[in-house]
Amino acid sequence: DNQWFFGQRYQGWGRWSICFEANTSFAESMAESPHEVFHVTDNGATYNDQNVWGDSSDKRIKHSIVDSNSQWDDIKALKIKNFKKIKHGDDAKSLIGVIAQDLEDSGMNGLVDEHPASESEIKMYKDIKEGDSIKSVKYSILYMKAIKALQEAMERIEALENA
Repeated sequence: DNQWFFGQRYQGWGRWSICFEANTSFAESMAESPHEVFHVTDNGATYNDQNVWGDSSDKRIKHSIVDSNSQWDDIKALKIKNFKKIKHGDDAKSLIGVIAQDLEDSGMNGLVDEHPASESEIKMYKDIKEGDSIKSVKYSILYMKAIKALQEAMERIEALENA
């Protein structure tokens, strides 16, 4: 009777939790125990117990596998910005990241997704109108591009050291 519990908001904690309990007994105290394996806070941050984010990567389920092309120019073209999100107000903490439109301007359209603006987003943001789309960034792909560029930088450094 192993049980997964999810979607339960623990009052006063400002978080949604996913917990696993090896019996059918479950109470709010489980989220304070080792049984909580994942949670989302009320500010949208997500945490998992093992700090692991993954995807299936077995060679047997992929095809057309080739070494990645250079990511050097893409990473050089990135404009890393500090910003605050409008919905968090003027006193919000500063965040670091990229702007979707900057990625598009750099030719990295594949890193940008869009979804139709919701009614609440239209109300929340004065520059978002009905029929607009909100852009988002595929950060997980951006991280892999950065790792490839780091490998390229390491090769260049090693070549200079051996020269």
